[in-house]
Amino acid sequence: MSEYRSTDEAKPMLAQFEGLARKYRATRHFLQQPLEHGLIERLLRTAQWAPSGYNLQPTRFVVVADPRNRSRIRGACMNQQSIEEAPIVIVFAGDDLAFDRLEETLNSDLSARCHYSRLRQLSA
Repeated sequence: MSEYRSTDEAKPMLAQFEGLARKYRATRHFLQQPLEHGLIERLLRTAQWAPSGYNLQPTRFVVVADPRNRSRIRGACMNQQSIEEAPIVIVFAGDDLAFDRLEETLNSDLSARCHYSRLRQLSA
C-alpha cells in the first residue's frame, strides 16, 4: 500500500534521491572480482519493488555470470567491452505478454480488495 506524504515530508526524501543521482555515474570498467550472491539477490529484490502500470510487473531480470554468455550478448549491448569485463550483467527484459494478463490481474486485485473490506468489517 502506498504511503502518501505531504510536500514538506517529501522534500528531504527528494533531496536524498537527488544527492544519490548526482553522485553516481556510468561505470566504464569493472574489477574482476565476484559479487556476493546475497548482494545480487538483494539488488534484484529491490528492483522488483519498482512500480508498474496495473501492477503487471512486466520486467524480468536475467543475471548473466558466465563469461561465454556475456561475450555472446555483447553485440546486443552496442558492442560495449564492459559487458565482458563486468563480473555479472543483469539484463532487464520486458515481458510483452504482460498486458495479456491485465484482466486476470485486475480481477485478482478486485477480489483481494473485497476480502480486505470484509476483514475490516469483521474486525470492527
